[in-house]
Amino acid sequence: MEEARRFFRYIIPGLLFFIEISLYLFFSANNQFIQFLREWGKDISFSVTLFLTSGGMGFLLGVVYHTLYWTKGIRRLVVNHVPLIKDCVKRGWLELARRRDGSNINISTLTQSGAWRIVIAFWHERRECSKRIKAANARTDSLTDIMHGLGVTLVGSLLSIPIWVCIHAKLVCTYPSWYYYLPPVLISSLHFVNYRRVIKDFQSIVDIIISNEIKNEYDKNNAPVIMHLSSIDYSDRAQKKNLNA
Repeated sequence: MEEARRFFRYIIPGLLFFIEISLYLFFSANNQFIQFLREWGKDISFSVTLFLTSGGMGFLLGVVYHTLYWTKGIRRLVVNHVPLIKDCVKRGWLELARRRDGSNINISTLTQSGAWRIVIAFWHERRECSKRIKAANARTDSLTDIMHGLGVTLVGSLLSIPIWVCIHAKLVCTYPSWYYYLPPVLISSLHFVNYRRVIKDFQSIVDIIISNEIKNEYDKNNAPVIMHLSSIDYSDRAQKKNLNA
């Protein structure tokens, strides 16, 4: 299973990266590209090298994807558990406290990364003892792999466009006409839509399970679940801003 996940996360996005470049070149520089394939494609070592390179390229695309995933401007497009945590705090099921002194944390200062760490910590702490989380763990793991695999594929699809343009210019000695850009834009857009749909499915499923589990613990103990956070999980500047307002 782990090998299958690695294959999907790295090999397939790398292969799709080269396939999309080849497809764009086939349409925009048909004669020159076919001539190139006739010269190099007949050698079996070329195909083997391309397959092996796709794994390394997929890993590199994965590094780029995960770097972008945690970039501030991109974070609004990915999984966001802040609404879940805010709702649980508002209902009294959950309390957030500073680890250093135990004082309460203003929920408005919680960062998106902090909310993600709360959910991950809560989930894995109770993965074996909670029937609800244990039953859902296999499915959420598969959704995680699908989501990140689609994210890596999206990054590869976007990067394939400038690389295709450069190779086309090298083969034909001119840039592609405007209408040749339509298929790359369409394919990348489809990747983005599919990626966003899986993100929404994954976030909704996890939020449902976590909220039910936190409420269950609250009802069982007649007391809120307390999570102690470090300073990287919330913004002190936002806290001071709220106090001065």
